[in-house]
Amino acid sequence: MTDNVKDPHHVLPVFVNQVVGRGCFNGVVNITLGTYQFTPSGDGVDTDMVISARIRMDLAAARQLHDELGLLFETLEAPAQVKDNILESAQPNGKAN
Repeated sequence: MTDNVKDPHHVLPVFVNQVVGRGCFNGVVNITLGTYQFTPSGDGVDTDMVISARIRMDLAAARQLHDELGLLFETLEAPAQVKDNILESAQPNGKAN
């Protein structure tokens, strides 16, 4: 990953619950992500899935995302001590955030 990443547009994080669409067109990978919206109604709560993000990337970025997600899954599924070691080694200064 890149060390000197800047955020001049102050992009906000977006929470998502699921992938609601995906596809490829002209070599571009397209992923649509959705979030459940909970709205009180007269007889309970209505749950609506709303589109929260649309991601477009080239094949190289899609492969990198695939690899990085795989590493994160390994970390999440590892025993606690192994997780600490993995997280520490992944940080530039050797310390987890």
